[in-house]
Amino acid sequence: SFCHQRDTKLNKGTIIRPYKPSGFWVCRQWSGTVLQYVWPHTLAMMVLTAMFGLAISYFVGDLSPYAEHQLLDQLELIAGWWTKLSPLTTFVSTFFLAEAFKFWKRFYWTTRGIQGKLNDISMVLASNVSRDKRGKPTEEAVAALDDVARIQTLLHKLFWCTVVQRFKCLLSPEGISYLLSKKLITPNEYTSLIEVGENSLGAYHASLTWLIARVELAVKRGETDASQAGMTV
Repeated sequence: SFCHQRDTKLNKGTIIRPYKPSGFWVCRQWSGTVLQYVWPHTLAMMVLTAMFGLAISYFVGDLSPYAEHQLLDQLELIAGWWTKLSPLTTFVSTFFLAEAFKFWKRFYWTTRGIQGKLNDISMVLASNVSRDKRGKPTEEAVAALDDVARIQTLLHKLFWCTVVQRFKCLLSPEGISYLLSKKLITPNEYTSLIEVGENSLGAYHASLTWLIARVELAVKRGETDASQAGMTV
């Protein structure tokens, strides 16, 4: 299904494509590169230019530097304009690439920050869960950790669905039904997400509230140490 395809892409890391700081690796990439997006336009311009050149050579005949023709004079004016505009084009392209790289860096470190905070919550809870006499986590503690992990996964998916246009289908009623079928949400959470969607409150805000509430519940039940888990919340 369409939702399944988007969910699979979301899990494969297509929000930020993988990158290796190697020139040889970069030269072998195609998907997501500038060449992938501009080659149809570039090829079309090359074909049009070739056709235009053939047409000019047909009508003018003599294309030597000393040839005189009214059409050639007009083309020389256009060539002069292009010569003057070329440095500006280079400047704009360079400036755009620099700004795009800055945006990529901000976006990248923001995602790493989100990942780090989710990891902090998991590490603190897992390090301070209640254990039995043999030192193993109790069944209640394991269930609490599983719930937290599920809600974190849901929070992560729903957040990026609001940021990346092609993943927004998961926020539709059909997409929320898909999440229910994958057991990422409970029936009660499904009802809440449907209501949240109708009121445009932000589905990931609801999942963030569930995450905080589940951690607090684990603390109150003694499934994790209150002093450590409370600091994380």
